[in-house]
Amino acid sequence: MENVSWKNLLILALALVFFSSFAYWYGNVKKNEDEKQLQNSEKIFLLENENISSIELKGPSETYVFECIKKEGNICSPGNHAEWQLTKPFSVSADRSNINNLVSTLSHLKQAGIIDLSKDSPKKKKTLLKDYGLDPISQTQSISIELNNKTNLTLLLGKRSVIGNNVLAIKEINQKLKTNIVYQVPAHVLSHLSHKLSHWRDKKIFSINSHEILAFEVQGSKKPFSGKLNENQWILTQGKEQWPGDLENVDSLLTALSYLKAKDFFDFKKDHPKAKQRIKQSKKVLTFKIKIKKQKTKEDITLEVFEYKPDSKIKKIYARHSGADPLFEINPDDLSRLDASLLSLRQTKFITSMERFGSKNIEFKYPDKNKITLQKEENLWKITGESKAVVQEKVNQLLSELSGKRIQKFLTEKETPKGQKNGIYVTLREEGKEKRKFLFWKVGKEIYAKDLLSTRKESFVLDSVLSKSFPWEKDYFTKPLPQENTHKEHAGGHHHAH
Repeated sequence: MENVSWKNLLILALALVFFSSFAYWYGNVKKNEDEKQLQNSEKIFLLENENISSIELKGPSETYVFECIKKEGNICSPGNHAEWQLTKPFSVSADRSNINNLVSTLSHLKQAGIIDLSKDSPKKKKTLLKDYGLDPISQTQSISIELNNKTNLTLLLGKRSVIGNNVLAIKEINQKLKTNIVYQVPAHVLSHLSHKLSHWRDKKIFSINSHEILAFEVQGSKKPFSGKLNENQWILTQGKEQWPGDLENVDSLLTALSYLKAKDFFDFKKDHPKAKQRIKQSKKVLTFKIKIKKQKTKEDITLEVFEYKPDSKIKKIYARHSGADPLFEINPDDLSRLDASLLSLRQTKFITSMERFGSKNIEFKYPDKNKITLQKEENLWKITGESKAVVQEKVNQLLSELSGKRIQKFLTEKETPKGQKNGIYVTLREEGKEKRKFLFWKVGKEIYAKDLLSTRKESFVLDSVLSKSFPWEKDYFTKPLPQENTHKEHAGGHHHAH
């Protein structure tokens, strides 16, 4: 009896586990599968995990075809930022953002209802399709998607539905019409068929990267100047004079140029009479020439910008360049970014961010000829030949100030004040060689400096904030931080902790 009872209990336990698992599967897994199946049944296009080869939009006045550039893998599927080529009405790069938004819209497009014609006679079906604008003569608009597996999915669009804000449509799969079911599709899908060519065309004016630019010339509202890259340093030239350029500021300017986008296309051919007439009515406000790496022609690429202002209420900015056909319309803010001055690109930092974090040897030479050398070892600064501990925060703060924009004004040799004999020499070395060398001195409350490795005979007026972080005394780096600052830091820490 006892053995039988245990067997019954085991069978009951197994049965309970089975029914519990089944209940979980039925209540959760199957429910999710059913919901997904229902959602898919409402979708017009099942594009999830499908790789799209091309899309054709046949609108009321124009037909556009977009082809996926990288067809291998699942690059051109919903949710991916794929690259596209516009191949009709002509071949040109497409606006990838707008095409990918289209793909996303089509993958989520659901029918709002259906009209079942499967039980109607062929004659009645033909009449109804004509009434719906879906007969071969009336039907003029469609969306076709070709997948990489050669499957062709087409949605043929007819008249507006009398029910809701929908349009009537039928499907065609691999050139076979499916006329038994008429779908009511949200009418917003028609907006994609009404866009102008400028919406689908790539609006990027240059197909270059900023790091490919080797030299440039700017002639705008300020005095003309040029820039040339020389061993990772920009040299700016104006007339017969030269200046070191600020790497970050120059890069910001060239990045703005390389990312320049059209607001619209005035004309797809800049040599068209209409485009030429508009240029005649405009004033040239900027010429920007660039020389790039691996350039096919020896000629510079030239961007010309024009201002069209027929009256006080209308102001448009147009641009054209030697390497592209269209006459573009651009935003006025883009003109402001490109119309740079030499002063805005001059180096106003003593060292670059890379030099700030890469520096390992800094020498300070004082008026009495004594000097100290800071050496970085295992991420800690030490004074060569001394055992005293260096306050790391002070060194890091000084380097932070030197890599900040602390030059406020440039002075000629005649304008440079005296007092250099009482100055401090600061040298940054790399593998034993002088990489940067400066002279700092004070006159009253003002701080001045010179770049001793520069060929220019000039000096700088500096931001007075640098004075607090500069080692005017030899023991500056070994003196502890003021108690007041330490107390404030602790107080601030307590405040944040609460």
